[in-house]
Amino acid sequence: MRTAALFFVLLAFPILLFAGDEKIEGGFGIMLGEQTSKEDLPGALDLEESDGNDDETVYQFIPVHPYKPLTEYSVFVAPYSGKVYQIQATGVFKKKSKCVKELGKLEKILSGKYGDKNIDSSLRFTKLDRIDYGKGARRIYAGCMGYFSRHTLKLTYVDNDLRKAGMNEKPGKVGQGVSETEERDASG
Repeated sequence: MRTAALFFVLLAFPILLFAGDEKIEGGFGIMLGEQTSKEDLPGALDLEESDGNDDETVYQFIPVHPYKPLTEYSVFVAPYSGKVYQIQATGVFKKKSKCVKELGKLEKILSGKYGDKNIDSSLRFTKLDRIDYGKGARRIYAGCMGYFSRHTLKLTYVDNDLRKAGMNEKPGKVGQGVSETEERDASG
């Protein structure tokens, strides 16, 4: 009987250890790494090129299942491959206390899905209201920033490897950009 109980505990331990530790794949119905265009996005509003260059393309969209306190949604796409490397949502609050309260609600939701937030000891000294999830290239950041009567809550899902690859892309066929690290085979 003791052996059976010990076996059960050892079998259940990994499940308990990794409960709520889901892999970061995307947000608001958009997946990191998927190819997309303005036409693919629900309720696409406009297309803008960030900073007037071709390093990134930003599409504004209306998610199928929005998070009510967040009112503007954007997806950042590599210029040639069309791969999504960042999804961002923002909401504006008149009072910092309301922004921070909503950040706390977001923290509970994200912790339930992705496990404990990352600990950043430098935030203790800066008094910034920010949370961070994930390890490796895929991360989730959320925080309140602003002044006087305009405090913005920003939630960002990002794949830093895809972002870097997108910044190094060269023109290819539409939807098939080639990064400098994966040169096209021209041998025939």
